[in-house]
Amino acid sequence: MAATSAPIRRPAIVWAAPLILGLVAGLGLAAPAAADDLEDQKAALAGQVSEAQTSLDGASAQFEAAAARVETAAALVSEAQGVLDQAQADLAEARALDAKKAAELTDAQAAYHAAAAQENNGRIGVQKERDQLSETARAAFQQNSDLVSFATVLNPANSTADLSNRLQWAENAVAVRQASLDRLEEIQRSLAVSRQNTAVAQAKADLAKQAAAAQVADTEAKEQAAQTAKDALDAALAEEVAAKAQAQTELEASQQRLAELEAERDRVNAEIARRAEEARKAEEARQAEEARRAAANNNGGAQYPAAGAVSSSGLANPVPGAFLTSPFGYRINPISGRSELHDGTDLGAGCGTPIRAAAAGTVTQAYYNSGYGNRIFVDHGYVNGQHLVTSYNHMSGFAASPGQWVSQGQVIGYVGTTGYSTGCHLHFILWVNGSLTNAWPYIS
Repeated sequence: MAATSAPIRRPAIVWAAPLILGLVAGLGLAAPAAADDLEDQKAALAGQVSEAQTSLDGASAQFEAAAARVETAAALVSEAQGVLDQAQADLAEARALDAKKAAELTDAQAAYHAAAAQENNGRIGVQKERDQLSETARAAFQQNSDLVSFATVLNPANSTADLSNRLQWAENAVAVRQASLDRLEEIQRSLAVSRQNTAVAQAKADLAKQAAAAQVADTEAKEQAAQTAKDALDAALAEEVAAKAQAQTELEASQQRLAELEAERDRVNAEIARRAEEARKAEEARQAEEARRAAANNNGGAQYPAAGAVSSSGLANPVPGAFLTSPFGYRINPISGRSELHDGTDLGAGCGTPIRAAAAGTVTQAYYNSGYGNRIFVDHGYVNGQHLVTSYNHMSGFAASPGQWVSQGQVIGYVGTTGYSTGCHLHFILWVNGSLTNAWPYIS
């Protein structure tokens, strides 16, 4: 029967290759056979290596696939969470820059408005100075102050004091006009500077507006990226939940199959133990009867073999040329997590390969089980003083039926992969005196 393997605790199978090579090499020491036959057997064994390694047992394939899907989903969740975290960090940075650019735009616009106001005040000042200068010029023209003063200076009738006063008055009038002209020129220069400042402020405001608009677009793009990352994370989380649910379903199915196998194993073991006990009692009765007959015949006479007894040649490999792919023994079950018995010896062979009775005996049962697949039992009676029963499992079909007597080497079925199996092989089980026993030493 195929042995299961855990997603993490995979049973080591590295022993398979050296074991197979050892079997191939060992053929050179086998019982007498033609060299060509040995080479043919070596070639046959070598050709079966690949197939043998695909016959690893039980629910491990499905269970590991589900576990792999969970691991993949978890990795996607981690990756999506990282993308979302980065997108949210980018978005936070973008929003901070957005606020900064908006503040810069506000400052630039305020500076522009201040410069524009200053320029407007300059224009008002220039206009005011121009108006005042015009008014002064108009008054001077109307009064002809300069000519009057000049005439006054030349008038011999005026006194020296009057002349001095009039000269002073004329000088003051000229000075006032010159000061007005100077102020006008200064205000005009300030106005030109204000206009330049206004132009610079306007340009800065335009640039700030463009930068703010670009930042808004960048922020919107990062908001979309963050939303996309969140959607991806949600999808990954949903995938992880689905994968875990599927893995749980497959785990429960595997546990159910395991329980069925254990129940089947217990039932069969109990039945074979019962049969072995009956056979033991029958054998004791037979031996007692032989002893009674011998005594009745003066300790002589013929020995009568038990009905249905098999020859003393022992057990033969039920699939000649097949090799061991999974041994009998205890291992960690990946589903239950406890040490459990692999109750048979797995022999690798292609589906459809004939399966032969390991020894002569009576077919006691032939039926299908969800775990062991098609299985057949042969009770061989006593062989070399031991009561032997063999079982052949995962068969693709039967070639014998319950109640039928079969001889050693007779075809009783065909290798398959029915039941709880992942590859073509024979799961061969042996009971010796009612107890499960490693069959490999009996057939190798």
